[in-house]
This record gives sequence, structure tokens and C-alpha cells, in this order.
Amino acid sequence: MRLGLLADIHGDGIGFQRALDWFASQATDHILCAGDVVDRGPDADAIVQELIKRSIPCIKGNHEFTLLREHSRWSQSSQRERLASRGRIVNQATLEYVAALPTSLRLQFDDQRLVLAHGAPWSDVVDMLPEARSSKWQRLLNEHPHDQIIVLGHTHRPMHVRCGHLTVLNPGSVYGVTIRDSHSCAIYDMLSASMTLYNLKTQQTRICPVVELDH
Repeated sequence: MRLGLLADIHGDGIGFQRALDWFASQATDHILCAGDVVDRGPDADAIVQELIKRSIPCIKGNHEFTLLREHSRWSQSSQRERLASRGRIVNQATLEYVAALPTSLRLQFDDQRLVLAHGAPWSDVVDMLPEARSSKWQRLLNEHPHDQIIVLGHTHRPMHVRCGHLTVLNPGSVYGVTIRDSHSCAIYDMLSASMTLYNLKTQQTRICPVVELDH
């Protein structure tokens, strides 16, 4: 089983399409999206339509919550055109899609249980990084005793961590404008337990190194 992983698309339609094309070329079995589809880039409406068309599982990220909270105010702003170019004004279908997204999903592939979330399963704004406090990782272990894989986004930083019984993955951000953005997606091969990163700008691939955490 090969899982195509997306996160933090942020309205980047070009990066999103490049990711889909790469997944297709690699015979990916399923595609998952770990949130932050909207805000920053202008292509959220088209991206959402493609997510719906392909039935790609997706969850809310912090930018989805921001859009739902602020969209009415943004729509009435005198800066509508500028806000639309930054993905802060979307159509009604996109709003309804975003509103209906869950905050996390539990899925099963073969005999492995997978959780899809954004920052962390308990918060869309928590940064889960290898160097994060050990208490965060211990909480993850404690709250997911029967899961094997957790897919996250939010940090815009690719990550492949093994912590106890859990494999925790982050494909980085599809969006690629600031120095913080990885402009990447990933494929996780469940048979080899390896994650291959794809740079959406250079179209180069590399294996994401595994970080082993002792807990």
C-alpha cells in the first residue's frame, strides 16, 4: 500500500496539480490531505472541487477555522480583490466543504490504523516536531494505544518519526512561497515503512530520514 500525503496546500493550485501528477506516475493507492487547503494562494475553489471529485480524505487545519470565522467580514471589506487574491474569499461550495470537514479522521489500510490530523490530534495549532517536548510525544503515545500511523501537517516541515509503537509523518507544505515552506508532498510505502519526498519546484525526490525517539 502506497499513500500519497498532502498538507498545507494554502490555495497553491500549481503545486497541488504537480503533486497529483506525481502520485499518478507512482501508482499511489490512496491520497490523504492533512488540512490547510485554503488561505494565502488564490486557487482554493478549484482545489476543493478536485478533492471532492477524487474523494480525497481531508481534515480542518487552523486556516480552515480562520476562514470560517472571518469570511463574512473579509467579503464585506473594501479590499475584496486583494483578499480574494490571497485566498481569503471563496465560493459558497468551498465554504460548505470546509465547514463539513472533521478535525481528525481515523482510517484503516490493510491491518494498520491511521489517524489524520493537522497540528496534533488534540489541537490544530500544536507544532509536532522531533525536538518538541517529550511530554507531547508521550501524550501522543498515551492517547493512541491502538493506532500505528499518524499523519500531520501545520509545521510546513517534512518529518518521519518513530516513537514507540507509532510512526508519525508530515509531508511538509505543498505551498512554497516563504523560506519556511518545503514545497513538497510525499509517498509513504507501508510495506517498506519509508517516506519519499517530492520537491514540487525541482521535481527531485529523496527519502525522508527516520528520527527514532525513545519513549
